[in-house]
Amino acid sequence: MRVGKTGGKATEVEWAFLRPDGDRDVYRFTRRYPADDPSPGVQTAEVAFAGGRVKVFETDVDCVIADGPRK
Repeated sequence: MRVGKTGGKATEVEWAFLRPDGDRDVYRFTRRYPADDPSPGVQTAEVAFAGGRVKVFETDVDCVIADGPRK
């Protein structure tokens, strides 16, 4: 997924399912910022997701959240 404006402010986020863990699923999220830079900064996080909202990354300019389906 790519969000933000081209020209230095875009962020790319990838995620992958890793494994089940009881009633949760564990995912790995990778964030690249700024995505247009030849050498963007890279952050990774493993998140145990049970269907509710989970904050994955947060900076002064953006926030990445995993959330379940809307009802």
